[in-house]
Amino acid sequence: MVLRMTRPTRRPDTSFLWYRKRVPAGVRKAGHGQCVAVTFPSEVPGAAPLVVHSKLGEEVHFSLRTRDPALAKERIGLANTQLDRMHEAIRNGPRPAAPKASRSALWTCLSGLC
Repeated sequence: MVLRMTRPTRRPDTSFLWYRKRVPAGVRKAGHGQCVAVTFPSEVPGAAPLVVHSKLGEEVHFSLRTRDPALAKERIGLANTQLDRMHEAIRNGPRPAAPKASRSALWTCLSGLC
């Protein structure tokens, strides 16, 4: 069996490069139709990050919003990492809430009292 790495693809109606990857079967059943958001750092320092959205189905696909192949490869690596984490979270299901003591300690620390 040959495993192919995700690589940028082109659509005939646009010049931007696209991300396209098949969703694993277990994730597809549990998360079908869910919207996922992938965040990329901005190209301009100090600007807002770039966020792209897609729905889980047979595959995930979205525009990388670049024509530069080097930047597209970088964004594909970031997208793979974020989507793998999302897939793992969908497989594992919801986590139980943190115990009350640790939540209050976290709140104390976040409010600047630690």
